[in-house]
Amino acid sequence: VSASDNPETNVLLENLNNMDADVFMASETNTNWKSATFRNDFRQKVSNIWPNNRVAFSSSDVGIEFEFTEYLPGGTCTMAMDHLSMRVTKVGEDESGLGRWSYLTMEGQDGRKVTFITAYRICKGTMQGTSTSCMQQQKVLNNQEMKKGLKASTVDTNYLRSKFIEDLMTFLLALKEAGHAIVLGLDANETPAESLKDDIPKSGSISWLLEQTELSEVFQELH
Repeated sequence: VSASDNPETNVLLENLNNMDADVFMASETNTNWKSATFRNDFRQKVSNIWPNNRVAFSSSDVGIEFEFTEYLPGGTCTMAMDHLSMRVTKVGEDESGLGRWSYLTMEGQDGRKVTFITAYRICKGTMQGTSTSCMQQQKVLNNQEMKKGLKASTVDTNYLRSKFIEDLMTFLLALKEAGHAIVLGLDANETPAESLKDDIPKSGSISWLLEQTELSEVFQELH
């Protein structure tokens, strides 16, 4: 998904229109949504096809430092189009500043609520690069520590992946407590087999997250 004049993004939006899609969830968009310019450019593309729309974005706070740079690893986009967009009551993102998920909450008859969440979890491996998603998250956490007068800690991908599960679970459980139905779409960078040990969900895995929040894996149930 690109904010600039990218033919692939234009084709994607046209295909969504031809499919009569109501909701679109994109993980690892690699676009700096912290820039108002890029958010507005993408919204304009969407509005050219669907005058009625609502879009939620997420990127890490590192994007604020690169206002005029469109490419930024990670990030998400959650979009409602046409009639369904008029049901949206809240648009938001991961409040930690790490840019890990975005969401839209809709309200239907009798006050029933459903929240669509698009999330991105970093890959396993070593901390490397300068603007990779893992390095962005380390920088955000270190900046938050220093603002509190604390020494900047050293984190690794295992910590960041575990933190993703913990924080997302807290968010999901709060929504469930408030009576929301949930649709979660994510790039977990983890296979179903990697989530299990002896057919039991590993603590901190995606399967464990689904078990703890009583969510179901749609593809496993239907295919």
